[in-house]
Amino acid sequence: MYAALTGVIPEDGLARAMDNAQLTPLRKRNPEVTRRLAAAIERAMEVDPADRFQNADEFKLAMLNSKSKTQQLLGTYTIAPPPSEAERKSDPVKSVNIIKHSSASLEDQEFVSPRKKLLERNRRNMRAVIGAVLAISFIVFLGIILFAPDVMPESVRKLFPFLPPVEPTIVPTEIVSVPPTPMAVENTDPTATLEPTPVQVETPTSVVDQTIEPTPIGADYLQIAYVSTRTGLPQIYLTNILTDQAIAVTNMAGGACQPAWAPDGNRLVFTSPCGVKKDAYPEASLFIINPDGTGLQPLPTALGGDFEPAWSPDGKFIAFTSLRDGYMQIYAYDVENDRVQRLVETDPTTSARQPAWSPDGRQLVYSLKRVATYELWLMSSLGSNERMLFTSGNVFSNQYPVWTPDGKFILFSQRSAEEVIFPDLFSHKLGENSDTALKLPLSVRSVEDVDYSPGSFWIAYESGGDRGYHVYYSTPAGGNLARITEDVTFDDFDPAWRPIQTAP
Repeated sequence: MYAALTGVIPEDGLARAMDNAQLTPLRKRNPEVTRRLAAAIERAMEVDPADRFQNADEFKLAMLNSKSKTQQLLGTYTIAPPPSEAERKSDPVKSVNIIKHSSASLEDQEFVSPRKKLLERNRRNMRAVIGAVLAISFIVFLGIILFAPDVMPESVRKLFPFLPPVEPTIVPTEIVSVPPTPMAVENTDPTATLEPTPVQVETPTSVVDQTIEPTPIGADYLQIAYVSTRTGLPQIYLTNILTDQAIAVTNMAGGACQPAWAPDGNRLVFTSPCGVKKDAYPEASLFIINPDGTGLQPLPTALGGDFEPAWSPDGKFIAFTSLRDGYMQIYAYDVENDRVQRLVETDPTTSARQPAWSPDGRQLVYSLKRVATYELWLMSSLGSNERMLFTSGNVFSNQYPVWTPDGKFILFSQRSAEEVIFPDLFSHKLGENSDTALKLPLSVRSVEDVDYSPGSFWIAYESGGDRGYHVYYSTPAGGNLARITEDVTFDDFDPAWRPIQTAP
């Protein structure tokens, strides 16, 4: 009937039930149709069965009453029987009620769409939930006032003058024996010894001072140093992920990148210049700086370039990758003696880079490229006993190794050497077969440059590629994933968790 009167097939009933469509009012498509007829047809097409006619007689009556002529609707009135003879005699002037309306005109009923009804139900439910929450909050607050007023803050207690004051904790009076002040005493007996008379002295009554210790910096504040290009040139920033506040640490003319913390959390070593993010930084040098941007100190350098620094757990050495020999080799800087020594020696066809210290400081894991791919190797902290840790073959390249805080696993990024795909994060357990690794399911595009938080509960890493880089942090299993910054107009990379700060 709708299609016959409008020439248009109405919206699908299932789509309207799923709230993906709404029925177009019939008179909007054909104004010639009377309001009563349109209302009857639209009611018969309601999505909710309870809103439709409940039987054929109701539908029939609505259709019969859909004529445009103004008259009393069929079925909306009843005719009362005439009064009896006795009623006429007792009350001759009593009027007879002939027509009794039983329902409103269909023309006066407004059409309500399923979506409007759903929104109205949602509003009713929301009002009920808000009312319940307010009622529970009031009951809890009233319970605190009546049964536990001492837990209320002083500023809130002032609003209720009828509450009893909180009694302060009093230190018990201490009795101390103190000798009297020396005085001139006449001694009539030269052989007698005068003993001082003990005197009781009361110490002043005082309230216990509950001093609040400051929260230590580092693990509790969860601070991360990272590189950002927000000013156009890479610089190092320090951010507190709980307060989302970042401060600039460096302001190097050529840019700064690859921050690495000293184990006490009081200094940073970094690479400069870093004009853009890239795989290696020829002609770069290493610098040390305080977290507040003071105390900038250049480290001994040489032609070629030094980068990828890593501070030893005891704070005495900084391992780094160097191009001073024309190809990548790993060196160590002695912080105390200001000397540089080579840890691993390779030939011009081989590259050794990306050193990472074990938690006990006795070993270094690094990436070694002999043919076409990088493999993971181990050596002692003195640069001896080199051995392969994880084989890559000619298909996959393993880089950016990092130790887990317990020293049992090594995490690394793996990418294909045969096709352009983004690197995934893998974990290898020390002591297992050299070709066994487990892929960690992190729900990001790529994973590189991983770093553990001081408490081992979080990891931070960079993810990205041709669309830019961003720093993420999550649990080692990938839970509670979050990003350092939400701005996609600049790059963030090279994250480094700040260790728990200790007194310098």
